[in-house]
Amino acid sequence: MRSAVILLGLMLALSVKADIYKCTVNGNTSFSDQPCGKQAEIIEIDSRKPDQQAVQNQQTITQRFREESRVNQVHALKRRNDELSSRIERLQQDRQTELNQLRQRTYTTEDGRMATREQGLFEQMDRVDAEYQQQIRDLKSQMQKNQQEIHQLYQ
Repeated sequence: MRSAVILLGLMLALSVKADIYKCTVNGNTSFSDQPCGKQAEIIEIDSRKPDQQAVQNQQTITQRFREESRVNQVHALKRRNDELSSRIERLQQDRQTELNQLRQRTYTTEDGRMATREQGLFEQMDRVDAEYQQQIRDLKSQMQKNQQEIHQLYQ
C-alpha cells in the first residue's frame, strides 16, 4: 500500500512537468506543449525562486518607476492647466472684443443708459456673454478636476 502511494506520487510529479516547444512556421512564431515539426525548439523555463537581494532590487526599480510615473502625471496635469488657463484668457479677450463690437451699435441716453435702435441687440449681447461664460466655466471645471487629481497624486 505504501509503495503504491509513493509510486502514484512520483507519477503525478513527473506528469506535472511539461515541455514547451517554440515553433516558427512561415515567419510566425508559436508556443505549444506539443512539437509542431522537426524544427520545434524545446524552451527551458527556469522557475527558481529569486534570492532576497533580487527581490529587493526589483522592488526598488518598481518603486522608482511608480514615483517617476507619478511625477510625470503631475507635470502633465500642470501643463494641461497652464494650457487651459491660456485658453480662458483668450476666451475672455474674445468675449470682450465681441461685446465691444456689439456695444458700438448702441448709444448712451441723456440719463446714462445704453440704448439701441436694433431689435434683439441686447439679447444677442446676453447670448454672446452667456456662451463665453459657459465655455470659461467648463474650462475652470476641468482645471479643478486636474487640481484634485494632482492633489491625490501628492498623497
